[in-house]
Order: sequence, then C-alpha cells, then structure tokens
Amino acid sequence: MLIYLRICTAIGLFISVFLIPVFVYSQQIVHIESRRVAAIEDGFTGTLDLQANYIQNKNTIFQTFNSLNTQYKTGDHTFLFLASYNFGIVSRSRIINDSYQHIRYTRSLHGLFAFETFLQSQHNEGILLQWRGLAGAGPRFTIMQNEQGRLYLGTLYMYEYEQERDSGIIYREHRLSNYLSFGMPFSEIVSFDMILYYQPDIQRFSNYKFSTQASLEVRLSDRLALVTAFSMSHNTRPPEGIQRTYINVRNGVRFSF
Repeated sequence: MLIYLRICTAIGLFISVFLIPVFVYSQQIVHIESRRVAAIEDGFTGTLDLQANYIQNKNTIFQTFNSLNTQYKTGDHTFLFLASYNFGIVSRSRIINDSYQHIRYTRSLHGLFAFETFLQSQHNEGILLQWRGLAGAGPRFTIMQNEQGRLYLGTLYMYEYEQERDSGIIYREHRLSNYLSFGMPFSEIVSFDMILYYQPDIQRFSNYKFSTQASLEVRLSDRLALVTAFSMSHNTRPPEGIQRTYINVRNGVRFSF
C-alpha cells in the first residue's frame, strides 16, 4: 500500500509539473461504463471523486477534477445520473475548463439483456467544444458476470449535436456508440476496470471517435478508495488547431455512499 501511495504521488507530481503546461487534458467521450455501480439491492448508491493539486515553482499550477455519480435501482429499472467539473490554471492561464451531465435509464429485460436510453450535455474549452448534446438508445448485453470478472457489450444509436467554440461550426451526426467493458478483482481491496468506445458516423465510417480507459482502484475502507486512471481519446475530425489524440493520467480519492 505504501508503495502504491508513493507511485501515485510521483505520477501526480510529474504530470502537474511537466505535462500540464505542454498538453491540454481533453475528453471527447465520457466513460459512462466506469461510473456504473454494480448494485444488487434496490435503493440509492453513489460515489464522489475529488482531486485538487497546487504547485508553485517556476509556474503556479492549480487544478481540480471532481465528479458525482448517483444511481437508483428499483426492480428491473435503473436510473443513473453523472456530473463532472474540471478546472485548471497554469500561471494565470486557464488550460482546463470542462464539464458534463449525463442521465441514463436502463431496463433489464432478461438476465443477459437490457435496453437503455440516455441524454448528455458537455462542454470542453480544451478541445474548443462550445457544447455537445447527445441522445441515444439501444441494447446492452452481459457476456460474463461472476466473482472472477465481468464483461459487457453495448451497441446504441446516438444522435450528436456539436458546436465548435471559436468557429461556431455546428455538426449534426448520427452515430453508433459501441462499447466493450471489462472488470476484474485482483483481491478484496484491489480491482481493475477497462472500457473501449468506438463511435463511427453511420453515414461515413471514416469519421469516428475512439476512446479507452483503464483504472485501478485500491480500497482503504468501505467508503474510501484510491483511484489511478489512464485514458486515451482519438477524434478523426477535431476542430482546427486541435490534435487528434490525447492521453490523460489521473490520481484521486473516491468516496462511496
């Protein structure tokens, strides 16, 4: 555990001091699957992720990454609400300012099959995204779910409305939102999760968004855990001046309630 804490601290300091002034941390695809709570009993569950860093050397760096996840389950019906706000400043220059809100309803129709629908709102200054609105629906399949691990597959239709910040260009596209989610426990306190997203334009498959995220969680208590997450996003059609691929590494604390 002590080694893990030292590694997390070292990675966090390295990213804050060396990488943040160079790269803008950006996220095109919100990793919803990693926010689901595997609740068996009915009722409310949720998590709260908080992170804040302050470093002063040749640059003054302040950054915060915060997210709220609440879920309500009753019988075969599950309601999921997510919200996040991230903010970062380097030497009085704002380099991170993004947020999203996501609502999802899932109806279990069979032990291995479910139907879900969702709405999402998102903005991200780092990738010149003024506003992105999503609405979608489709099936979700349980490939495996037991004590050794879990594997899920989803293929949803998604309508996307996207407006660029500087140019004002608006895109209206019909996409498929395909995801593959995998998770497994290494022990009673250590667990690993990974998810892959592929979202092509139905009318032009060369226009797509791809994203992956892998996270490692170490539980300190029933309600407190350390989380390290690595994510990569690729967009074949980013706004002018924005690179196609971004990499992000985060370390933080997760509260469960």
